Amino acid sequence: MQTTRRRGTTLDGMSLDQQPDVTDRHPGPPRPGERRRVARIAFMISVFVVAGILVVLSLDRDSGVILETPTAAPPSAAPVMPSPPTLSEEEQILAQYRRFFASLTTLSNLPAAERPAVLGQVASDPQYTRSLDGLAAADAAGEVFYGEGKVSPRVANIGLATAVVQDCQDGSQGGRMRKSDGTKLTVGPPADPAVTQMRRGPDGIWRVAEVVYPPDRTTC
Repeated sequence: MQTTRRRGTTLDGMSLDQQPDVTDRHPGPPRPGERRRVARIAFMISVFVVAGILVVLSLDRDSGVILETPTAAPPSAAPVMPSPPTLSEEEQILAQYRRFFASLTTLSNLPAAERPAVLGQVASDPQYTRSLDGLAAADAAGEVFYGEGKVSPRVANIGLATAVVQDCQDGSQGGRMRKSDGTKLTVGPPADPAVTQMRRGPDGIWRVAEVVYPPDRTTC
């Protein structure tokens, strides 16, 4: 029996277009169309990768995160503190002179045992001993000093280790008062001339060595 095969069909009735391609079973070098498709896919993948990196960098920049390893910051230099101003010889003398007179009321209210250390910072003998004796006499009388005299000193002379200070003191805001009830007993003169001998000790500090109120003094 003769079998007639129609054009474009196989013996089993499948069209030639439906017939499996034997080349699929035996892969060979890619055809030109496939090479172009692979190239396009590779290009798209690279585009997506680059876009992803840019997005990450943008997010890190916006969030303030630094991707690079930070280098150690140089140590900040310590602030330079200005040196304290150096007082002249005359300024040192006047500063110690004022400290002495400003401390008298405080000294009279201190226990007797604490007075020598405080007074020794601003006075030397014979004024040191005279001041301690005067404070002890006030204690015995039940009196203390009050207020503070105003001083207006000027340096009249400076030697190698001694100096002379002249002053016109206003003692009208200070004096002695009874310790028990605070009754004021004396008040100083408003204008009282004074001549003070200053002495510089072995430690280089100026101290009041002697305060003299001339007996024949008049208002200054």
